[in-house]
Amino acid sequence: MRYIRAAAKTLLWRIPGGIVQTTMFLVAFAIGLSWYFAPALIAASRRDPNTSAIFTLNLLLGWSVIGWVLAMKRAWSSISY
Repeated sequence: MRYIRAAAKTLLWRIPGGIVQTTMFLVAFAIGLSWYFAPALIAASRRDPNTSAIFTLNLLLGWSVIGWVLAMKRAWSSISY
């Protein structure tokens, strides 16, 4: 527990702008994560019946550009209700 407190003090309070840097990192991470899962989010917003398949494709093969493009194509080409 002592080490966690020391690390938190070092990262957040002793470095000038540590809270700002941490906040900016978390915001950038959230934006990147939402961009990565954009095909799954689009499929969910369009109420696609195959949203879970698109999410799985995006999760497993989205790291490759081809897998992400296939998931995006599948999300946009599906029928919305």
